[in-house]
Amino acid sequence: MSTSDSRTEVMKPLVIKVAFQLFFLLDLISSFHNGHNSTSTECPESEDQGGISLQDGQKSNLQNKSKLEILVYNLENREWNSEARCHRNQSLKDKEFMLTEMRNMMIEKTQAEFFLKEISLMERKTRGWGNWKQKLDIEARNAELLNKLDLVEKLSKSSNPEIELGLPKKDYEKVLKELEQLQKD
Repeated sequence: MSTSDSRTEVMKPLVIKVAFQLFFLLDLISSFHNGHNSTSTECPESEDQGGISLQDGQKSNLQNKSKLEILVYNLENREWNSEARCHRNQSLKDKEFMLTEMRNMMIEKTQAEFFLKEISLMERKTRGWGNWKQKLDIEARNAELLNKLDLVEKLSKSSNPEIELGLPKKDYEKVLKELEQLQKD
């Protein structure tokens, strides 16, 4: 719809110019006919002057006719030039539209590539954090296992585990079971 609107906008000044020139041409033709009628009415007055005025009338008719032909030729030439300019302008607008569309597509493609790179970077970071967390969990289990091993060694070295560490025998057995479970894991 925008191309028809733009064509209308381009054609308005051309139509106005052609209409003005056509009005001028019609005015010239009507004055030519009025002048031709006045020379024909003058002919009966005198035959000598009529012959001269007839020749003058024919000359003026020929001059007017050649002027009209030149004017029509110029109008046709202007019309052809205007149409050619209109076609060129429309072609340029179509090319500009296509270039704008291509530019927008390139921008969208670049943005999509950028977002894909950002997503892959975030995924790598997430995997890295997951690996780091896994390492920390393993280290925490190892530290807990070492602490329980130390506790078991201390308890086994002492003759009375309740006295040295202040732990009842039930807790000692519980710690041993947890230690065995952790070693299995």
